[in-house]
Amino acid sequence: MPKILVSRSGEAPEWRNSRRLECLERLDADAVTDVKRDGDGYLVVYGSLSVVARLQELNMIDEYHLLVHPTAIGEGKALFAPAQSPVRLRLHSAEPFSSGVVLMRYRATAESPARDEPTRGA
Repeated sequence: MPKILVSRSGEAPEWRNSRRLECLERLDADAVTDVKRDGDGYLVVYGSLSVVARLQELNMIDEYHLLVHPTAIGEGKALFAPAQSPVRLRLHSAEPFSSGVVLMRYRATAESPARDEPTRGA
């Protein structure tokens, strides 16, 4: 699987089948569009909240896959920055696993979610 690296320092490890896209501060919509066009049209971000935050600023996230673990740790980094505008999401699917982890897929939407609409399984 090809890997696209985004770094703050501009440096990147020499990983097989990888290339450095850009420094995080210079990441722009044109660069992301070019990467998507060069591949299959999809990008997946694993474990980089700073890259996710930058893509949110650029309004370039179509879908969120959130793995919710049945553990309350009471601390950690927020997925969405406090000063950020609200992100409207619509639940696409929820898949529970025997471990108790639930994979929830949300798609970005321009419309407001219905306030009184019950969710499946609620």
